[in-house]
Amino acid sequence: MKWFKYFILLAALYFLSACLGYRAVEWRIHFNDNFTGGTVTVTFEDLTSDELNLFSTPKEREPEKRKQRIRAQKEQDFKQLLDSYRNDSFLLDGVEMGVYIKERRLFEKDGKLYGSFSGVFRKLTPESDLKLELTKDEIVVTLQNDAGVERIETDGRMVTGEETTTITWPKTTHLIYWKTVMKKENPGQSHSLVDEFRRWQKGEKFE
Repeated sequence: MKWFKYFILLAALYFLSACLGYRAVEWRIHFNDNFTGGTVTVTFEDLTSDELNLFSTPKEREPEKRKQRIRAQKEQDFKQLLDSYRNDSFLLDGVEMGVYIKERRLFEKDGKLYGSFSGVFRKLTPESDLKLELTKDEIVVTLQNDAGVERIETDGRMVTGEETTTITWPKTTHLIYWKTVMKKENPGQSHSLVDEFRRWQKGEKFE
């Protein structure tokens, strides 16, 4: 899966390491009555360990060797996910982006591993790949187009241009939603982390 760069908090929160990927990311923003702040929830769907074969030798590509390498990589990636997700830096970086994170969790749904965090904000401060604006009459989200995106789902009005996609909602709307689904690139080299999550839930240590 291709790394995705549209969203605030991704790089700063270390959700994606060198080999971590995801199938989709969903944003839900609930503005307060006067649009001076609100709550935000971001959910990552189907977290995976993406196999890297750049430096593997023919011997290492043998089925048993590949299986061992994948297992070791998945365990390392899950450990890094746990370390990053539970680290205090996760919270501090959220503050820098304008979000006071109140909840973060990993969970299983439909046989896949999900990750989410939610918090409160007064003003979201996205980077250049995402622009959130409140005009007199509309809420406007502008996303940079990316070849790795399969589709965008939203309850707003979406217009796709050559370089950007714009989603708008009337300013009578207090809850907005969009979900970006990534293309399946090399699906045979993308491995779910749900088994590692299940083992961790049963008490296994990933150190």
